Amino acid sequence: MTHSSHPFRARPPRPPRPPRPGAPRTPDTPKPPRKQDDSDLPPLLVAYLERMLVENQKLNLTAIRERELALTLHVRDSLKLWDVVAFEPQVIVDIGSGNGFPGVAAAVLWPNARTVLVERTQKKAAAIRRCLDDVGLERVETLPVDAAQLPALHADLCGHVNLVTARAMGQLDAALTLAQPLIASAPALVVQWKAGVDDDERRRSLLAARRIGLTPRDDYEYTLKAPDQRTRRLVCFLRM
Repeated sequence: MTHSSHPFRARPPRPPRPPRPGAPRTPDTPKPPRKQDDSDLPPLLVAYLERMLVENQKLNLTAIRERELALTLHVRDSLKLWDVVAFEPQVIVDIGSGNGFPGVAAAVLWPNARTVLVERTQKKAAAIRRCLDDVGLERVETLPVDAAQLPALHADLCGHVNLVTARAMGQLDAALTLAQPLIASAPALVVQWKAGVDDDERRRSLLAARRIGLTPRDDYEYTLKAPDQRTRRLVCFLRM
């Protein structure tokens, strides 16, 4: 089940793109790379991305080196979260945060929430921490642990998390299993980014959701804009 739009949220129209300066091109002049207009993006999130790309030169946080492509595949992709969350989360946990996305986007979207980024690789977690501190997001927490260890090591999270995000977790049922001890009684939402879901993965995710008392929502499907046109979906499981 898919929807190309969502009843809860509507994004404001993008402001018109200003004219491009520079000398006119001749037919033999190579076309310059198209620069994205990022004026509709939260400046704090763009600042984090740029700082993360600098850190990425020393430690492999993302395979995407180009700023323009990263704006699409990290920032704009992560901000799609706004379209599927119809309540104000109090506690947010991003599982397998990697380079900080989408958890940092959630922290910017809901600045009053407690946001926790969980990344088991200590070097990556430390890099995320440096980027957060450098751009003024000190309030966002980073935990260098495996998400499966959260109930034992951070029991204060158990039963209190309203929003769980996962963008690089593989199978849907794996993320649901990790979310089970964390999610609040209500409201609670588990959101996973996917390119596609086959029938077997869907079936196993529905069984896992039923076991932990979550209801599947319609997939939110969208196409990311240039420079990288690709179709993505958010798979959501809700407890109200």
